[in-house]
Amino acid sequence: MSTAQDVEREVIELHEFFVDWFNGTCSSDDATFEQRFGAHLTEGFYYVMPGGIQLTRASLQDSLRQAHGSNPDFRIQVRNVSVRFEGRDAVLATYTEHQQGARNSERSDNVRLSTVLFVRDGDRLRWHHIQETWAPTDA
Repeated sequence: MSTAQDVEREVIELHEFFVDWFNGTCSSDDATFEQRFGAHLTEGFYYVMPGGIQLTRASLQDSLRQAHGSNPDFRIQVRNVSVRFEGRDAVLATYTEHQQGARNSERSDNVRLSTVLFVRDGDRLRWHHIQETWAPTDA
């Protein structure tokens, strides 16, 4: 499989987890949470939300744990996944994330421009850093 396909699969899988988690359609047990979310992140994972709030791996996990089933109408579409840089140990990619019904977001229907740094871990990619920016309202 190519790096571009690996990146796209990883981005889509993680966002499918977010939808299932917020909708409450997946189990909330520790094994499911770890397999579908925690195992995808490096220990040093760092997230900058579109409004500037910064979260570590631990703080993001804590907030997500509390949100299981909290947003049954939440939907995400991922578009325009693109590899921007590929090195031996890391891959930089961008994508757009189109959210609908996001209860805890500044705008419930929104678009985020996302840049993610993946670190290679054996034959898989793990999320190390993500920066999201609000897309212009006409995007």
